[in-house]
Amino acid sequence: MKYALIALLSAATDSIFKDLFERKRKNVVKNKGFAKGRGSDKPGFVAFVSAVVTLLAGIALVWAPAFKSDDDPSMSGIERKFKDMYRTGMSFIVGGGLSNSFDRVKKRYVVDYLPAGNYVYNLSDVFIYVGTFLSTFAILETHDLNAKGI
Repeated sequence: MKYALIALLSAATDSIFKDLFERKRKNVVKNKGFAKGRGSDKPGFVAFVSAVVTLLAGIALVWAPAFKSDDDPSMSGIERKFKDMYRTGMSFIVGGGLSNSFDRVKKRYVVDYLPAGNYVYNLSDVFIYVGTFLSTFAILETHDLNAKGI
């Protein structure tokens, strides 16, 4: 339940900021493609891929393939913490993906409003990056623990 809440709050927070920035029209980029505008000439394809990837992330969140079952008595406390970190990260990925996918399906573009160097991002992008870091770190550390027999 907490992971669904993290995903929904992530999506809702970004949606609120997108609406605020779009209404004020300050530093807004309407991105019809993927990162850096790739595929902007095919917004329907971009929306489809975005929705499918978000769905797959949701499945990975629930399934947590890199970890033992929650019922496994051999799961150590540190493994449980890494599994929680993995699921938290995947929740951020799903939340960011939901917000961006919703915009791509509904509007055929995503509102980017956070300038950083030569690029402009949105909060969903940040959630996806942070979630990717947390999930990847948790998988690598769990793999390392298992390799060491801990």
